[in-house]
Amino acid sequence: GRLNKNGFVTQQVPAPGATAERHEKVKLTTGPSPVISDDGLVPDVTGLGARDAAAILASYGFRTRFSGSGTVFRQSPRKGVAAGSEITLTLR
Repeated sequence: GRLNKNGFVTQQVPAPGATAERHEKVKLTTGPSPVISDDGLVPDVTGLGARDAAAILASYGFRTRFSGSGTVFRQSPRKGVAAGSEITLTLR
């Protein structure tokens, strides 16, 4: 999930982390960020790059801690949960 002139990658087929055959087409849908959370709940940043995920979380007052490199594979606490101020993102 990188920012581009159309916004964020909002959907990917096959899904992030799925196995794809060599030369298989990957369909990306872009649009505005799908992760906006105004209710204090953790937004979903899985599938986004580390920099984009951290920027979104920071804009809502969350600090991020990273494990690994690449794109966000897992987050703790998970989306939709009320959280403290720190989110741990597992990358791969």
